[in-house]
Amino acid sequence: MGDSITGEDREFIWTFLADAFAGVELSSEGLDRLRRLPISEIQRIFFDEISPVCAFNLSITTPEMEGFDPQWVKSEISRMLAERSASFVGRISYEAKAIVCKCISLSVWRTVRASIEA
Repeated sequence: MGDSITGEDREFIWTFLADAFAGVELSSEGLDRLRRLPISEIQRIFFDEISPVCAFNLSITTPEMEGFDPQWVKSEISRMLAERSASFVGRISYEAKAIVCKCISLSVWRTVRASIEA
């Protein structure tokens, strides 16, 4: 993908920041780990990979409140990325969903970024 994030770091970002969509307070240990990574890459992963999978939780009547299962997060993001890469229609479907999710999750990102930069 042309970034400086390892696969292990990427999966950590997925599972750690997914919980921000459930209103779970982010741990100081996790934030310290994020602070060692480029904020631009974290932001890209947040909006392009996590948000399309987890933003639904911000708009449903009975949202997940205790955090997402890490294995579910990993498998759903991996599935979404595979569908995006599989075909032109998959790419268009992903892009449409990503635009909506970016709008929905902007306030979550602002909170996350402020926590990282604190």
